[in-house]
Amino acid sequence: MNISAPSSPCISFSIDAEARRRFATFTGLISDRELFDAYSAMVNEPMYDPSLDDLIDLRGVTHMGVTGAGLHRLIAMYDQRESDGHPTRAAIVAPTDVLYGVARMFQTLRGEDTPDVIEVFRSIGDALCWLDESESNH
Repeated sequence: MNISAPSSPCISFSIDAEARRRFATFTGLISDRELFDAYSAMVNEPMYDPSLDDLIDLRGVTHMGVTGAGLHRLIAMYDQRESDGHPTRAAIVAPTDVLYGVARMFQTLRGEDTPDVIEVFRSIGDALCWLDESESNH
């Protein structure tokens, strides 16, 4: 079952309640503003569930304009919102070198002081396998 969550024109969210997984699909040009506005709207929804795992799909991105400052702002928002420490997993699909670099920067900036486990993949299949394998180990 999919449940829609708030979206921007460039970032859309859906939820697979049975798999306890949130999907974020990025398309087109992504800037700091699109990133922060979409995620801010999502986490402020009354139905937001911080305990869901995430699959972040960057395959449709045509230009990545997210900066280090934008990633820091996003991380600060999550740190403030998710202070209860739900351990979650996030698989980021980043098929190009630029997208992979931005995803790895996010992974590094998020740090090890969080209950989240973030992995970056080049293919959607590898990302889904990792989430499925991780799920069976919980």
